Amino acid sequence: MINASSVSGITTNNVTSGPTIAYIGFKQRPVSDAIKTLAEIAGFDWWIDSGADLHFVAENATDSGYILKGGSGTDANIKSARFTTD
Repeated sequence: MINASSVSGITTNNVTSGPTIAYIGFKQRPVSDAIKTLAEIAGFDWWIDSGADLHFVAENATDSGYILKGGSGTDANIKSARFTTD
């Protein structure tokens, strides 16, 4: 169990079930290290969104909603990309 006092204010509305791990211990490690290790074992991605909600989902289960397009159509070979926000 992760000590709830270590993650005060974080919700878990977007945490999905994964494999059962019989036992794993984390002594005096940051909670983020524990979550990262669990995600690696489970094959999951994780992040905390701007609303302070933890997302813990299977790898490749979500997309960003952005589509990359090259200069010469949808089959263009994209070697690098830059993301900017308006």
